Amino acid sequence: MNADLEALIRLQEIRDRITTLTHRIETEIPAHIAELETELRQVKDRVEAGQADIQAAQRERARLELDLKTADEKIVKYKAALMQVKTNDEYRAALNEIDYTNRTRGDLENRVLELMELVETRREELKELEAELRTEDEKIQADRKVLEDERGELVAQRAAQEKAAAAIEAKLPENMAAAYRRISSVRGGVALARAEDAVCQACNMRMRPAIFQQVKRNEQVILCDSCGRILFHVEPPAPEEAPLSGETPAAATTHASPASRQGE
Repeated sequence: MNADLEALIRLQEIRDRITTLTHRIETEIPAHIAELETELRQVKDRVEAGQADIQAAQRERARLELDLKTADEKIVKYKAALMQVKTNDEYRAALNEIDYTNRTRGDLENRVLELMELVETRREELKELEAELRTEDEKIQADRKVLEDERGELVAQRAAQEKAAAAIEAKLPENMAAAYRRISSVRGGVALARAEDAVCQACNMRMRPAIFQQVKRNEQVILCDSCGRILFHVEPPAPEEAPLSGETPAAATTHASPASRQGE
């Protein structure tokens, strides 16, 4: 194989690895970390919602207790007024006010009790949520550290691969290195394409038989007429000979080698 073509193939393999590493470093790992943060945020939101419910219930309870105090003051006022009324109508009116205020006060007390029970329930739920949050936070922080460590290792690997690619490019003829960079820039980072059965495996375009024969020799740099990538050929591995039906591999070997039997 042409040495420059072999170097280009090696360079493309390294660049492919760099692309894979970059995708993992810059896309997959950040996306995974974002998922972890979203999971944690959801638990935090539930904790904050529970805290908000408790605070809202406590504010409403404080307001109702003020209303209760006001109702008590009204009842005292109306009872004092009973001692000063001069007519039956005034007396009945004062009694009606006291009765209405007592009913209102009873409703307020019931609501205060409901809020007290609600706060107690929410506090128990909040304890469970806070425990879940601590557990989830520890787990997510551990998972995040694993991902961050992996990212650091992959960054180091990518730097090593970049150094190896630069070393190969430095040894290439300048015109060939420039051609590689130009093709790579317009073909999504893939400047080489394997040719198989007279077809470019990158763009699926068939090439002339004479061109394919030249490509198969891997003795020079040949560009695909369709996509412009540098073509190369890799011979497929030779298929293993299958034993004849009913024979073991050893028997097949003996059957295939009559000369050896003659020597026995």
